[in-house]
Amino acid sequence: MDKISKTLTTLSSHAAAVTSRLSCVAAGALVMQAFVDVTLPALTASQAAGIHRQLQQRLEDTMALMDDAQLTREYHAAYLDKTNELLRALDRRKAADV
Repeated sequence: MDKISKTLTTLSSHAAAVTSRLSCVAAGALVMQAFVDVTLPALTASQAAGIHRQLQQRLEDTMALMDDAQLTREYHAAYLDKTNELLRALDRRKAADV
């Protein structure tokens, strides 16, 4: 029983550490989303177009690097969903001033 108890304690400790790290990532994501939500409406169409081009290139470069990494299908899906969401928002902002 002592071995099982040690294993459970180790698993519990590991789960707590992972939860803590995920909480930090989630907090960062919330702050970044708030920044985007506040900043995007303040952009001119020209600024939105420039950011769109730069962001699209940067994200494509990142995706090319990720091709060699072993990441889950869910990671790729989330990455593409967020990429498309941001690029669509920039497209709408570009069109708003036209």
